[in-house]
Amino acid sequence: MKGSAVLPSPSLNNAWRSPRDRRAAFLSHSGEIDVDGTVLFRGIQRQLVPDEEGVYLIHDLRGVLYVGQSNDLQRRFDEHRLRQSNPYLIVALNQPFGEMRFSWIRTTTPEETQQLETWLISWLQPACNRLIPTS
Repeated sequence: MKGSAVLPSPSLNNAWRSPRDRRAAFLSHSGEIDVDGTVLFRGIQRQLVPDEEGVYLIHDLRGVLYVGQSNDLQRRFDEHRLRQSNPYLIVALNQPFGEMRFSWIRTTTPEETQQLETWLISWLQPACNRLIPTS
């Protein structure tokens, strides 16, 4: 299945300690995280987002700003665009640096979805996620 997440080994996890190093590793190791798709964060793009389960990233030129999960990525895309409750993400979305984008990785089970989301938040430490897991 395209986009299935392959989590790096624990030794790679420990190699990227600073947010800057993590962002650089994320961008340079595209084989580690193969996203299924990316669209501009605009209403007209919603038709391109699948209504399937997965993990998503909201990002612009500053890097990944938010990581989340949903059992319906298209619905979650709309929810973030139309009625936002995360004050940090509201500020980021209203003041983008370059084009704001929405990327996703399809998953097949709730366990895979949770594991991937937790790992991405721990690794990337996105500025707009409220709780950043430490393990």
